[in-house]
Amino acid sequence: MKSCVLLMKLPCTEGESWRIGEAIRAKGDSLFLLGDAVAICRKEYRGHAASIVSSVLSKGAKVNASARDLRARGIEASELPEGVKVIEDIEGDFIDVTMDQADRVIAW
Repeated sequence: MKSCVLLMKLPCTEGESWRIGEAIRAKGDSLFLLGDAVAICRKEYRGHAASIVSSVLSKGAKVNASARDLRARGIEASELPEGVKVIEDIEGDFIDVTMDQADRVIAW
């Protein structure tokens, strides 16, 4: 079962962070970061959500971040870990992935 997770805000608790990381289980799954959630993909991000991106990447899943939201928050591509894909039309890509590949979609 392939999962697609859309994260649009920062998780409020460690439990939420853990559940988001666990929703992505395997290679072929995708995490899409929009809005304030793009902050967690910075290498230097500190907080309870810091492990989400590394956890997802270690499972071989895809991490996609909105180029527009990164720019709006002053986050440069050089601040992102290897493996995070920056996408201009992230909404369009999200729709394509969910329609073509995902068995389940989780929006947070």
